[in-house]
Amino acid sequence: MNHHRAGQPNERPPVRQAEAQPKLTQYPDVNTSLRLFLQGVQSILGDLMVGTYLHGSLATGDFNPHSSDIDFVVVVAQPVCDDLLFALAVFHARLAAGGLKWATKLEGAYISQEAIRRYEPEKTNCAWLGADGHFARDPYLLQRVGRRQTWTSVGTR
Repeated sequence: MNHHRAGQPNERPPVRQAEAQPKLTQYPDVNTSLRLFLQGVQSILGDLMVGTYLHGSLATGDFNPHSSDIDFVVVVAQPVCDDLLFALAVFHARLAAGGLKWATKLEGAYISQEAIRRYEPEKTNCAWLGADGHFARDPYLLQRVGRRQTWTSVGTR
């Protein structure tokens, strides 16, 4: 005997599956650290974050899980002020202390769109996160992170 009212389907509505997270790299443990990194940076920078890119060995296909680090570039709408730089430094320290191997291998830059469009080292004030966890200002940063054509996007606003 069917106890459904007229007009009701005989089946339960399908359960929505959680959307699969996009695959950032071919390394699941690297992806875990990258997702935490992306979430944290987005929560600190908000609308200032324009895009996040990988460069270096992960972008060129030369990544070695035994010796590589994770090189990143975060493009921001305007230069990172000292307060945001401090918040990013605290975030990176907490992320590195969380026990994930690749969280301690993040090395990269926070660069304004203007610095990318018009590279003038004497006017550029980019923020650099070293592999040892310290931040510094570096006007010659774009020379170190390479040309944008070698960057791979992993997140945009």
